Amino acid sequence: MPAQRAHLFIDYQNMHLTAHEQFGKPGSAPHSSLIHPGLLADAIDAKRAASSRPGSISNVFVFRGLPSAQWQPDFNRHNQAQAAEWTRDRRVAITHRPLRYPTTWQTRCNRSEVIQ
Repeated sequence: MPAQRAHLFIDYQNMHLTAHEQFGKPGSAPHSSLIHPGLLADAIDAKRAASSRPGSISNVFVFRGLPSAQWQPDFNRHNQAQAAEWTRDRRVAITHRPLRYPTTWQTRCNRSEVIQ
């Protein structure tokens, strides 16, 4: 019987913010709860192996918003750097979707209204 393989699909923003909400220290910044998709796959594989379940995760597909280089250059740069690090693991593939910004976003002080 061939080895069982699985694919892991990640909606990164939802997973990241939920992990921060559930496991982050109260008052800590969301960026303190980043998740490495390849390491998550390794942890899932280890948990499955410990319970004698066969198989492993062969591919990790990450879907994530990409901040605008024009409007949020620092966030864009950090996002790209994370993607470069994560994809060093050959199982990980990242699909970026450009964030859409409201037309009034430039003039607002509260810039948390970015739409994914």
